[in-house]
Amino acid sequence: MEALPPIGGNGCCQGSACKHSVWGPGEREAAGSLLLGLPRPGLFQTRIRSLRNWAAFHSSHHNPEPTMSERTKADSSGRRLTESQGAYSGLQMEKQKKMDETKHVKIQDMDVEKSPISQETEDNANVNELALELAKNVVTTAVKTVEDAENPIKNINWITHGEFTAERGRKQIEEFVLTWEYQDCWVHCTEFIEREDLVHSYHYIYCVHWSNPTANIPIAQVSASAYFTIKITKNKPPDMPIEVSYIFEGLSLVHRPGQTRFREKWLRDTIEAKNILMESIPF
Repeated sequence: MEALPPIGGNGCCQGSACKHSVWGPGEREAAGSLLLGLPRPGLFQTRIRSLRNWAAFHSSHHNPEPTMSERTKADSSGRRLTESQGAYSGLQMEKQKKMDETKHVKIQDMDVEKSPISQETEDNANVNELALELAKNVVTTAVKTVEDAENPIKNINWITHGEFTAERGRKQIEEFVLTWEYQDCWVHCTEFIEREDLVHSYHYIYCVHWSNPTANIPIAQVSASAYFTIKITKNKPPDMPIEVSYIFEGLSLVHRPGQTRFREKWLRDTIEAKNILMESIPF
């Protein structure tokens, strides 16, 4: 066993009586005994070296170095992953490019639609169309006014509720029809059809048949009709005039005496339509 070095303040004096010593009486022997119980420095180094060797062995055993085939597979997988990522990035860029182009086109369309020039052009077209329609209405009204002034719409004095009978009504319709202007080739006859009993009035229905016979066809195969309705109100006084309205076959416009000028074209169109229908049906 190695002898303990002298323990003092600086190790310059022997014994505890040295003026440089930090030991008190009896303390040097106790410290010597304590130092003898500590392990040697070489023992610590040997244990540390053993721990390092064990750690290196354990690391090599649990994490072995990959073989050549494993490295090749890893490189191939890495390349495929890189290629896939590149292809995906390319698709994303192409998709984003198309979206940008679509947005650009939509923005351009919106700009065109909201362009002041296009809006002004559309407004001008609407104004021109409205002005043309107004001009047509003015011309039509002016022509009608001049025509009515030169040739006023004719009417008759209709009988009152107290004077009315079904036969008198038929004769009044004949008298009224004679005020219409039409060519001599047209012939007509008036017949009473029925009476409708409603809640507050009676409706007397008459039909005026029109035909256009010729030398080749003295008896016309088709005819056009005008339907008259004479309304007799139950609670009206006897001295009130009867109410008369009429429509033409194939038309829905309701006419009243003295308000509409008769047009021969209405009868001619109905006759022509019926002739075309008759020719299309084989017998």
